[in-house]
Amino acid sequence: MITEVLIIILAYLLGSIPTAYILGRLVKSIDIRKMGSGTVGTVNAFHSLGFRLALVILVVDIGKGMLAVLAAQALGLALPVVLLAGAAAVVGHNWPVFLHFQGGRGSATTLGVLLILIPRELLITLGAASIMFFTTRRPLPTIIVIFAPLAPLCYLLGQSPVMSLYALALPVLVAATAFTRVRRWERRQASKDD
Repeated sequence: MITEVLIIILAYLLGSIPTAYILGRLVKSIDIRKMGSGTVGTVNAFHSLGFRLALVILVVDIGKGMLAVLAAQALGLALPVVLLAGAAAVVGHNWPVFLHFQGGRGSATTLGVLLILIPRELLITLGAASIMFFTTRRPLPTIIVIFAPLAPLCYLLGQSPVMSLYALALPVLVAATAFTRVRRWERRQASKDD
């Protein structure tokens, strides 16, 4: 039981490492929380720090999700604990202890988690999404194309009901976080206009 609790805590702390904030400070002397949408994630980095730096942030944030799941699997922990570790990494990214619980939306970290757990299904949706991104250069619609069809695709390709539900639950967490962050940004903009 101690191992299970520790891996979930460590996964949360791993997810809490604010890649976009750290690289924004180190490379461009910018506090990304004061730029664009104010979130500490890949999409805001894309708009505020540029494509190259955002790509590095994307890779690192994906790696956080992958590492959390791989560590739980390497310890031979049961599937529910592995799934909780993946979710903890996403929660850590969205509500990082190191930045007063103000993080990103969790899309890149979710990609990392799902890349380990359902690689076939994710690679299919990533293929479609990559065409959209390189055509439009718009991250948010691309994220929708990645996540929206995942749960039905898992079901159609014979994944277990648990994995199909997980492939729905994590993207719903991303969407809910995005919605609350957008509303917060709108309120901030409205207060500036007053």
